[in-house]
Amino acid sequence: MWKEIQMTKAEKLKQGLKEFFTRNLIIIILVRCGITITDQMINGVQGRIGDGIGVPAALIGALTSVLMIVRIVTRAPAGSFTDNGSKRNVLIFGCLVKAIAMLCYGFAGNTVMFAIARVLQGFSGAFLGVAVPAIFGITLKRETMGFAFAIYSAMETLCNNFGRPIGLSIYGALGQKALGITIAVITLCVLALSMLLDFKKIEKELQAVRDAKKQTGKKKSIFDGLLVKALPIAIPIAIPMIVWTADGIYFPCYTDSLGINPTFMLYAAGVIASIMALLTPIISNIIGAKWTSIICYSCRVAACFIIGAAATTGMMTAGVLVNSLGECYDVPLVLLALSIFPKTEFGAFYATMYLMMDISGVIAGFLAGPLASLSYSLMYYVLGGITLAGLISIIFAVRKYSAIANSANKNSEQEG
Repeated sequence: MWKEIQMTKAEKLKQGLKEFFTRNLIIIILVRCGITITDQMINGVQGRIGDGIGVPAALIGALTSVLMIVRIVTRAPAGSFTDNGSKRNVLIFGCLVKAIAMLCYGFAGNTVMFAIARVLQGFSGAFLGVAVPAIFGITLKRETMGFAFAIYSAMETLCNNFGRPIGLSIYGALGQKALGITIAVITLCVLALSMLLDFKKIEKELQAVRDAKKQTGKKKSIFDGLLVKALPIAIPIAIPMIVWTADGIYFPCYTDSLGINPTFMLYAAGVIASIMALLTPIISNIIGAKWTSIICYSCRVAACFIIGAAATTGMMTAGVLVNSLGECYDVPLVLLALSIFPKTEFGAFYATMYLMMDISGVIAGFLAGPLASLSYSLMYYVLGGITLAGLISIIFAVRKYSAIANSANKNSEQEG
């Protein structure tokens, strides 16, 4: 009897691996890579473009806040349109707006054009940032979810690491216009690739879920893009973004004040983070989302206190590397969410999660500055305490949602 059960599970896994290599899944992973790498290509040189055309540094910072506000305002509509509308139209809209934004960056000769580029970038990012991962989640099979997410997150991490130096190289060698045109062309190629998705198959699968949940006659609203029941997962995912934002601004200043060169440790951390992007989803499948998320999140908490206490290169390196071990702390939590929420709500889930991240970025801007002006160490200690509160909330949230996921898995196996 036990062998028969094991054979059934093995056969399900084998079938799942076969189904993994589907057109939709491969295409949406490549689309995500294209969007990520182009995002990083422009993010690395925005300050230089603004400085080159005479935009004051203070205004560049203010426009960054405007970008965040645009994303906050548009997250809910993006989630609603993704779940209730045409996935194809959302991708077309997002990519076209992004291409226009990149051309505005390329041909910006004054503050107004630069500001328009920032606003359009924030607008397109809100829609693409929700629609693409939602479509990816819809294409996943339960049996290969961890394996698929491993490839997805590893490739995205590589694109994050390579995008910025590529953008800097093009900008340095060919200039502002060449970079804007290049990114716009790549974005249009990504759009063309996304049109190869089998949207009918995606909508057919979603309709089956709606029919099963009796959601066919549900009244549509832009507020459908906010998933309140996802907040116990979305908020803990967003909390470390406060640290990430503050760290990106003040870490170089902190290391300079200590006379520490962070170059080697950052490269080493990038390598470890890339490896963890591949391993974390697989580990989550083996030991469960609960323990994986707690372990990874604990690394982020410990890193804050180690970096805050660092006075030597060795200790600072230890903190940075420990932080990289928990780089993908969000992956097991996202996997858990995708296993308990219906596919018809994936857009709303991602919209809610990214909305919380956007809010975290705004909080970081107001919180980290005054703390850093007092002491960089104090800033990391306070942020470590906030992240610790996030870890505690995860322990309670994951316990509840893991029970729901286990129940769903049992029902799925019984139906199979």
